[in-house]
Amino acid sequence: MLVMARVEEKNAKVTFLTAYVLSWLYCSFGFIWMYRAIFFKNDNSHFQFKSAEGTVMTLSKKEYDINKLGESLQAFVTIMVFVGMIAYQLGEFRVVFMVSVYMAFSIAESELFRIHMLGQSDEVEELRRPFGQKNDKPFEIRKREGPTEDGGSTRIDDKKQEKQD
Repeated sequence: MLVMARVEEKNAKVTFLTAYVLSWLYCSFGFIWMYRAIFFKNDNSHFQFKSAEGTVMTLSKKEYDINKLGESLQAFVTIMVFVGMIAYQLGEFRVVFMVSVYMAFSIAESELFRIHMLGQSDEVEELRRPFGQKNDKPFEIRKREGPTEDGGSTRIDDKKQEKQD
């Protein structure tokens, strides 16, 4: 019985490590593919945005996308190496499997992947550059969505629609 548990543990370790390596490959090919798509699309139209320092910057969409891809690649490598080292030191490989799956899905859900790989329009509000503008007031208490006491709505979309009417 003890021998069988040991065999299953070794099989699980191999399975988790295989998922880890496959995730590395999938994400690496995804990054290479996205870089090629950005490079060959050659979208040199410019846009302005406010940087973290508060200055207004003007970049082409190609430059911005390549910068964001580099940031994503750096985060991916850092996380995967860190998790791999922790798993190796502790001998716990289930976390490697979970992080590998998470990283693969996070790349597939990224704005760059959706624009350049899936061909979605970058004119949609959630895909408009600059991506992921941070909230200036992260601890602001937000009201629940739904009808208010006077029959109005607290949803932003409804307020925009009311202004248009």
